[in-house]
Amino acid sequence: LFIHLLDAEDNLVAQFDRDPLQGTLPTSLWPPDARIVDENQLILPADLPTGDYRFLVGWYNPARDSRLPVQPDATSAAQFTGDALQVPLYVPPP
Repeated sequence: LFIHLLDAEDNLVAQFDRDPLQGTLPTSLWPPDARIVDENQLILPADLPTGDYRFLVGWYNPARDSRLPVQPDATSAAQFTGDALQVPLYVPPP
């Protein structure tokens, strides 16, 4: 699992990479169509400047050193790239 925060110039500002569920239940054991809930926290830099950012959330295969493709649900209103969910974020002035 990866969660990355990119600035408007696509620079990596913060990141969180970890096995889902802290590795306690490998994805190979997940039942088909199961809904798995995994709460994570991305720590943002205290000096994060005001501006527009994007969260990228997706799956990563460390054995192949690559991201996995994301297939959105037909009813999803979210924005997807080929390998991540994109979530816009605006950081207001303090």
